Amino acid sequence: MVAVVCCSGQTARANWTLNLGYHNPVNAAVGLNVLYFSTQWAFEAGLGWIDAKTEQTSDTSNGSTSNTKTNGGSIHAAGDIDVKYLFASGKMRPYLQAGIGVGLGAGAGSAAGFGASAGGFFGGIGLMLGSPDLYGYGSFNSDKDGNTFAQAGLGVDI
Repeated sequence: MVAVVCCSGQTARANWTLNLGYHNPVNAAVGLNVLYFSTQWAFEAGLGWIDAKTEQTSDTSNGSTSNTKTNGGSIHAAGDIDVKYLFASGKMRPYLQAGIGVGLGAGAGSAAGFGASAGGFFGGIGLMLGSPDLYGYGSFNSDKDGNTFAQAGLGVDI
């Protein structure tokens, strides 16, 4: 558990955790997530995939020598953000969750620009076992199109 000692001698605690999830974020086979526990609520943001590409051109000189130049490139990342309402405290916590998928992209060279998107609402029910120090979770969810999917994972306090 992360702890900060304040000027008054009190200890403030932040329940930030890191978890490795199956289908969490939604469209990722495996994702990396940070989750914040509060009393009845948990907030989560996850990264499901990153794609980086360089843009190259080839110039041929003297008929046999090839020179390759890097003209730019792009990077894209996708994940999701969600909120969980925890119905109980202790080591077994059923929850409801709702979230959206998010994406970011940036490019240089001929693909210059920046973009961000959000969409793909999903919701579901789940069960968290353990404490913020070490926990496991599983949930059953549905997206806005009626597709269903399961999520599961393991997390630790950071």
